Amino acid sequence: MKDALAQSNSLPKPDRSKLLEYPTLSLKERDRRWGLIRKMMEENDVKALISMPGGPWDDPSHYLTNFVWPLPGRGAHMVFFPLQGEPIAFGVFHLLYVDVLLKSEAYGIESWVKDWRFAQGSPGDWVDILKERGLTNCRIGIVGNGQHSRRVQILVANALTNTIKAAFPNVSFVDLWDPFVDIILVKDQEEIAMFRKAALALEVASEEFVNACKPGNTVADVHNAYMSVLLPYGVDINRTEVSSEPDGGRGILWSGNGMKPPVIQKGHLVCAELFGYVGALHAQVQLTVSVGEPTAEKEKLSALAREAYEIGLKILRPGITFGELAEAMGEPNRREGAWHLSPFAHTLNIHAGVTNITEGIRGPRGFTGVNERLHMKFLEGKEIERPDLVMKEGMGLQFEPNACYGRTYVNIGGNILVTKDGCEELNKIPTRMVVVPA
Repeated sequence: MKDALAQSNSLPKPDRSKLLEYPTLSLKERDRRWGLIRKMMEENDVKALISMPGGPWDDPSHYLTNFVWPLPGRGAHMVFFPLQGEPIAFGVFHLLYVDVLLKSEAYGIESWVKDWRFAQGSPGDWVDILKERGLTNCRIGIVGNGQHSRRVQILVANALTNTIKAAFPNVSFVDLWDPFVDIILVKDQEEIAMFRKAALALEVASEEFVNACKPGNTVADVHNAYMSVLLPYGVDINRTEVSSEPDGGRGILWSGNGMKPPVIQKGHLVCAELFGYVGALHAQVQLTVSVGEPTAEKEKLSALAREAYEIGLKILRPGITFGELAEAMGEPNRREGAWHLSPFAHTLNIHAGVTNITEGIRGPRGFTGVNERLHMKFLEGKEIERPDLVMKEGMGLQFEPNACYGRTYVNIGGNILVTKDGCEELNKIPTRMVVVPA
């Protein structure tokens, strides 16, 4: 595929002026969300919801509170959301964050939930709430079975529900993760505006990333280049490991081990996955930069990744299933015997549909040495999440196709918005391997 590569001197220029727009969520959006959630609760005959804590990609609580804490999970610890009456949010674990709440509100950052309870949320606290609200003989929905937080959520949910059942034997619980998530996934205009800004911010970050990929620079120089330019515009961009290796990759843990940052050299692939947040909505991009012209093998892998990306653009539209998208995007790698590490695509805000990962990693052209080093039974073949999920207008997705031979790894991708008749690309720079002079 001849257009699988992009030269750094001919990349599109993102419109940075739009970073000066600051989209937020209104009370109208609160009423829209709460109305949809309560309609879903009525359909499932539950009198209340318990929202469990989650990770940064699948935490449902901020959808109810519109309050993003400066901690992993990015939302409330837990939320009590009744069919009738006001919700309750259990804040982060430390009382010091009372200061954060009050001063943020004084700055104009309004939480939709008025009843915040810090350093609480034990099973006993929940028993008291249900007794106070007269919900001791009813069905209650549980929301918290996220792709990335599942183990913790299940443990917490079991401890909580067992305590409540012991106190109120007539209370029963029903898992409402899927119908809850189906509501979250379809974005309205205010949310789409935030998603667009997050994607634009990562387009700017990609431009800065590419410009910093020079022989002699370190991966820390690349970090500094893309992070410093976005913080003034209200964009929270996660620092992720940047890899600079002859074979590319997901990153070396140099910073966590107190070591010098790797130096970029001619012939390296500089790779990274970047996360940008505007409010509680996030976007992602995957970058692969070739320092100097790539080898034939690297160029072929880039072509496979780009082919998968274009297949996704062609078929993504309302009405198809996530499984159909996954199957189509995986075809080029299967045809050419390449393995892949990360998913080809996943939903955004919230991570619900995720294509399978590590397919072919143990195969004949799989990761060199992995069979000798790792004997994990489940290393290959992580199953697709939500293959039955039907695509709808207003959903955001991340395309991140990757192709690998041996240890050589090429990963590209950007953010996609499902439209009325198809889909819209929100990124251009990271959707091809970029070649910089060496």
